[in-house]
Amino acid sequence: MRELILLRHAHADAPAIGEDDLQRAISATGLAEAQAAGDWLREHALLPDLVLHSPARRTRETLTGL
Repeated sequence: MRELILLRHAHADAPAIGEDDLQRAISATGLAEAQAAGDWLREHALLPDLVLHSPARRTRETLTGL
């Protein structure tokens, strides 16, 4: 059976004035959230075969933290 896992990006820093929303980074809290999510996925043997994500910096950084 296939499973679909949906995750939202980790907590991101507030945008700086004039900053492109796609360039917002995850915060220190977000990094800890991403690592905790990755730990949980590994503990439950939920390792994805395929990851689809937006091009936003915060989503790429979340994925790296997993």
